[in-house]
Amino acid sequence: MNLDDQAIFFFFVAVFALGTFGLSFLFWITKKKSLWLKKYLTIPARKSTTNAVQLGGLPISLTIFFSSLYLIYSSSRIDGNFELVLSRWSYCSLFIIAYGYLDDRFELRPIVKLIMQLFCVLSFALLTAEIFTRYQSVLSFLIVFVWGMGTVNGSNLLDGLDTLTIKLTTSILLFYFCCSLIFQIPPLMWVTCMIAAGILSFYFFNREPAKVHLGEIGGSYMGMSFLLLSSFLYLGLIPKYGHIESCGMALLPLTLPMVELGISFLRRIYNRKSPFRGDRLHVHHILKNYHNFSASISSSIMMLGHLFSLMVSGLVAYAINPWLGYFCHLTLMISMYLSIGVKYWKGSDTLDLSAKSIFQYLRKKDVMIIDSSKIDDFQITIMEGEEYDENDFEDDGDDDSEVA
Repeated sequence: MNLDDQAIFFFFVAVFALGTFGLSFLFWITKKKSLWLKKYLTIPARKSTTNAVQLGGLPISLTIFFSSLYLIYSSSRIDGNFELVLSRWSYCSLFIIAYGYLDDRFELRPIVKLIMQLFCVLSFALLTAEIFTRYQSVLSFLIVFVWGMGTVNGSNLLDGLDTLTIKLTTSILLFYFCCSLIFQIPPLMWVTCMIAAGILSFYFFNREPAKVHLGEIGGSYMGMSFLLLSSFLYLGLIPKYGHIESCGMALLPLTLPMVELGISFLRRIYNRKSPFRGDRLHVHHILKNYHNFSASISSSIMMLGHLFSLMVSGLVAYAINPWLGYFCHLTLMISMYLSIGVKYWKGSDTLDLSAKSIFQYLRKKDVMIIDSSKIDDFQITIMEGEEYDENDFEDDGDDDSEVA
């Protein structure tokens, strides 16, 4: 083990210890009856069946935040554009912590959360667009903003079972870590180890039955962390592969939260519900509630399926083309979601997507405008469904005009 390997190892252990201490302190506070901090840090999880508490994401996010400050100000291992991106990400991510805490404690309106997310991701996109590409900063801004919003929201949706976020995050972090080794990107390795240490310290508190949940802070902060790692991967690949291929490789590990968000929105619209209204029809809920798997096993199935897709797509991206690997991963993840969930997504009030229904919706309706002065009286008969026939229209007037 060389000097850099030793430094990364000790850094990982230090961050892990700091995260474990913060979570232990939070859990200790919940057991105290008269401590003044209790009313600010002890928040019962609203949907917990094990009397777990929220705010597990608070010590984790603060651990990652202060560790990132250490890398910025006390180490020369993150420098140049990497340092600029990390510093701007660190301060933008504080908005996630702020609104996440308020939502966990007071349950904010969805529009308020959306505005705070927009502000956080928008700030990061504006501050880093020119760093990524000086001559295509508008395009860079749009990509960071769109994938940033999707990743933050999608990651939050994936925090639905004990250990689910930990296992899925670990599979994504393994991809970033392998990329840092294969493409020799030391800053990516340091930041990946920092985030991995923070989230792994949470495992002992979140394993089934969970004592602590991540809350709004945790899921959203993990999504923001993925955005940082993809930014580092992109910066590290540009000298070797250029902007287009580097972008495809950087977006590949963000596919899972984007698929989760996209399918969740479409599923709710398909069932004639608001896309912003929650449900229990996510794939991890189906595995647990309809296939009778435990929360831990359901989370492991999700992780293994995602890890398999990442491995196959990563090999395609490395050996052939990053964008081909991206679309391979996208196709595999959508196929997995549909194969597990599609039969449970059909309700009693789903949209009719048959070819005939779509054709009837798209077909131009024949309309004739009739001068009302030429008609003395008329009668309209409304028929049900397909029983309607234009010959059923009755005209009792004296006028001989035909109505089509």
